[in-house]
Amino acid sequence: FLGTNVEFAGKLYFSEAQADRQVVKSLDLSTMLVEEVFSDDIIMAPAISPNGKSFAYTKYDGIYLYVLDEEVNYRLVDIPWFDNDNYDFARFSETDLGNDIPMASWSPDSEKIVYSKLIIFTDATGEDLYLHNIYVHDISTGETNLLIRKARNPYWILP
Repeated sequence: FLGTNVEFAGKLYFSEAQADRQVVKSLDLSTMLVEEVFSDDIIMAPAISPNGKSFAYTKYDGIYLYVLDEEVNYRLVDIPWFDNDNYDFARFSETDLGNDIPMASWSPDSEKIVYSKLIIFTDATGEDLYLHNIYVHDISTGETNLLIRKARNPYWILP
C-alpha cells in the first residue's frame, strides 16, 4: 500500500465503481499486482467463498453467484431484498431500500449462504412495520429455508 513498508501475503479482493459498471478486482499482496476478476452492472457486498472458487454478491433483484473457473454469473436467490406482494413499494426510494442490502455469508464448506430479507407490512393504522428474517440457501440444490425470524445481518463464522 502506498507509503508503507509492511509486507503482506495472500490476495485482497475489493470492488470498484466505474462509469458504467462495478468491478471486483484482486490485489496480490506479495507482488502488489491488481487484476480484474469480474464485473457486472451492479455489485454490492461481494463475498468470496471459503474455498476461493466463487463470489456471492447482491444486486437490486437478488443475490448472484460468480463462479471463477467458469467465468459465469447467475442469480442464486431471486429476491428483491424486500418481500411482500401486496405492498406499494413505489412509496420507497432506492435510498430507503438501500439501507437493507442483504449480504451473503458463506458456510465453511462453501455449499450454502445465509442472508437476511426485509419484509414490510402495513398494520391496521396504515403504519409500515419492518421485519427481517434470515434464510439459508443451499447452492447445489437451490433450496432456501427460513432459519431465524426477526433477525438480520447474518455472518457465518468459519471454524
